[in-house]
Amino acid sequence: MAPKQIPQKLMLIGFLNGLCFYAPVALLIRTQNGISISQFFILQMILSIGIFLTEIPAGYLSDRIGYKNTMVLSQLFLLIARFLLLLSDTFWLFAAEAVVEALSISLSSGTESAYIYSYYQEEEYALFNSKIGRAGTLGFLLSTVSYPFLLQYSGIAALVAATCITTLLAFVVTITLPREAKYHVTAETIKPHSTLPKSSWLFFLLLSAISMAYLVFNFFCAVKINRIGLSYESLTFVILGYSAVELLAPMLIRPLRKEQYRCFIPILLALYSTAFFGLYALDNLLSLLLMLLIPLLLSVLSTLSSEVINESIDRHGLSEQRATVLSIFNIGNSVLEIVFLAASALLSDSDGNSAFLFVAAYALLVCALASVIFLRKHLPSDTQSSIMKTGKAGE
Repeated sequence: MAPKQIPQKLMLIGFLNGLCFYAPVALLIRTQNGISISQFFILQMILSIGIFLTEIPAGYLSDRIGYKNTMVLSQLFLLIARFLLLLSDTFWLFAAEAVVEALSISLSSGTESAYIYSYYQEEEYALFNSKIGRAGTLGFLLSTVSYPFLLQYSGIAALVAATCITTLLAFVVTITLPREAKYHVTAETIKPHSTLPKSSWLFFLLLSAISMAYLVFNFFCAVKINRIGLSYESLTFVILGYSAVELLAPMLIRPLRKEQYRCFIPILLALYSTAFFGLYALDNLLSLLLMLLIPLLLSVLSTLSSEVINESIDRHGLSEQRATVLSIFNIGNSVLEIVFLAASALLSDSDGNSAFLFVAAYALLVCALASVIFLRKHLPSDTQSSIMKTGKAGE
C-alpha cells in the first residue's frame, strides 16, 4: 500500500509540469527566431539522438541509485532546459536546449513508470497512471487559459519564464517524495529465464507510434488552425476543448479488465490513424472535431500500453531491472523516431501538414502488426504457453 502523500505529490508534480504556458506557441518560439520547418525537424532529431545515446545508461543509473533520485535529476535537467529555452535565439542555443531536455527525458523515461508501478500494480497501475495524466491535463488547461493574457501583456518570453517557475516548483516537490517501494515478485508472476519478451519489437513500434503522434499533434495544431483560416488566438479554445475531453481518460479505462488491454490497443491505433489521416486531408471545421478526440485516444492508448509492457516485464522476471528494460524499449522508439524526423525534414511541405500523413501511415502499420500479435488470442502469449505446458504435463 502506498503512503497517503504519494498520490497527492505525484499528481501535484504532474499538475506543475502540465503548466507549460508556452506550449501553444512552442513552434512559434522557434520560427520567430529564424528556425525553418526543416530546421525544426532537425532540432527534434537532435532531441531524439540525445535520448538514443543516453536512454540505456540513464535506465541503468536509475536501477542503481533508485527511481526517486533519478526523478529528481530528471526534473533538474528539465529546469535547466527551460532556462535555456528562455535564452535561446539561435539554432545552436535551441540545439543545446534539445540536448539537455534529452537528458531529462532519458532519466524520466521508464523511471516514473517504474516508481508508480512499485506502489500500484495490476489494475491499480493503469487507473492511477491515468489520474496523474489527468492532473497534468488540468495544469495544461490552466496554462492554456492563462497564456493569451501573458502573451498579450508580457510577450512570449514571459510564457517561458512562467514555465520555468512551475518547473522549479515541480523540482522541489519531487525532492520530497519518499523512496520507491521494493517490488516483490512471486513464483506465479516470474519466469525461470530473465530474458526480454519476444514481443519487444512490437513494444518498440508501439511506443514510437505514440511518441511521434504526440510530437506532431502538439507542434502542428497551430498549422492546421491556420490552414482552416482561423486566427492563432482560436488555438486557445481548441486546446481547452481537447484538454477537457482528455480528462475522460480515467473514466474510459476504469471499466476495462486487465486482460482486455491488449485487445483495445489495436482498436485505439486504428482510430488514431484514421483521425490523423483526416487531419491531413481536411482543412475545414471537421478537423477541429478530430483535434478534440486525438489527445483522448493517445492518453488511453499510452496508459494501456504502459500497463501491458510492465506486466510483460514482470512475467519475464525483470522487475528488478525495470527501468533498464523500459529504457531499452524506448531506445528502439528513439531510433524509429530519428528515421521519421529525418524523412520529415527532407520531405515536409512548407507548413508541415504532411507530417500528419506520415504519422497516420505509420500508426496504420503498427495497428496491423499489433492486431496479428494481440488479437490472435485473447490471452497473453505467456499465459498461452503456461496453459499448453500444463496440458502436456497432464497427459
